Amino acid sequence: MSDGHDHGHEEHSHDDSHGHDSHSEGGGHGGQASQLTAEQLKNMSPEEIRALQKQNCIFCHIISGRVASKKVYEDETVIAILDINPLNPGHVLLMPREHYQIMPQIPDETIERVFAIAKNLSHAVLRALQVKGTNIFVANGAAAGQRAPHFMVHIIPRKEGDNVKIFSLPKQSINPADEKLIYNRLKERINKAFGITEKQDTKSHSPEAEEYHHPEESHNPPENEESHTSSNHEEPTHDLNKITSRFTPQKKDKDDDIDLDKIAEMLG
Repeated sequence: MSDGHDHGHEEHSHDDSHGHDSHSEGGGHGGQASQLTAEQLKNMSPEEIRALQKQNCIFCHIISGRVASKKVYEDETVIAILDINPLNPGHVLLMPREHYQIMPQIPDETIERVFAIAKNLSHAVLRALQVKGTNIFVANGAAAGQRAPHFMVHIIPRKEGDNVKIFSLPKQSINPADEKLIYNRLKERINKAFGITEKQDTKSHSPEAEEYHHPEESHNPPENEESHTSSNHEEPTHDLNKITSRFTPQKKDKDDDIDLDKIAEMLG
């Protein structure tokens, strides 16, 4: 691979604590965009911003052929390449040909094609490499670990005992009152997004409705576990910002420099 390609692929951004540095910082976030100020950015049209994003995106250069890659699949909508620093051998990066940084920017027909191809690529990986499973993964936004400036889907081959620990998700407790607040906010927004008008869901809120338990959770935990769980339950806050702040690290001081993540936010 060329030196340009060695800096081109997205970080394995599933979990920064595992030490997978972004490949894209050398090519994806460099150049003119990294030196823009907020004031300069405000004076640019959406078309100028998109052109600047594409100009500074190493993955757009890979797609156009300006940077070498190992392409395993391509059509008029998507392209799939091998990751040069795979979590496991056969780690595939699938991305739309058009430049989009985050999922909300992608047209429905394009995202449908992306995940239809992801399904077929996953099946091909299973058969070709004789693995036992795959992780289909998207880092959608900086807070989710995204470092590359181009939306992509990771298809990661998996075997038992492969020591890939990044998908071990910690369990968090939440107060029932706070959980209800989260449910109501989500349900309202989802109904609005899909144009759903529904009657009050009396079944899910009725006293007789069976409470859901995670399959891995015991209905009768050991005595010491029960006391530990109850001590971890915080008092209800009834405040969405306070609930979500539990999972939010302290913010860093802001400066006037604008990177491509900020540009994507402004584009909506």
